[in-house]
Amino acid sequence: MADNPYTQTFEMQRAMIESGRTAIEASTSVTRSATSAFVGSTATTKSAQKSGVEFSRRAAHVVLDAFEQAGAGQGVADVRTALDEQYDAFDEFHDDAWTAFEDALGEYEESVEGLTDAQREAVLDALDAAVSASDDAEEAVEEAFEQIEIEEGA
Repeated sequence: MADNPYTQTFEMQRAMIESGRTAIEASTSVTRSATSAFVGSTATTKSAQKSGVEFSRRAAHVVLDAFEQAGAGQGVADVRTALDEQYDAFDEFHDDAWTAFEDALGEYEESVEGLTDAQREAVLDALDAAVSASDDAEEAVEEAFEQIEIEEGA
């Protein structure tokens, strides 16, 4: 049998398809990493917010301490109590809000993973089909060349 002049073409097609497969795997990995990093970064934001609120509380206490030392009397103690109650309520709200936000982020991360997996599988299935089609086409071309050789030899 003479060499099929299209063999290299089919080999190049399959190499390009495999490059596409590698790119999809890398893209999937990057998407997962980026999503995970985003979700993971919220802990730092939560901590920074909590620290800022606590700093604000301490600053308010410093001001109230100054009023107390200046002899403002019983009114300062009442303001301090009310202030602490408000900060305590805010802390509770803050914790509840962050819990809800983190729950939503967890659902978001699961959704992204699900969609990424579905997209990856669909593309990989399409690439498998392309390889199969390329194999079938190469086989058909080889059979055609064999038939030509038989007819030329007859």
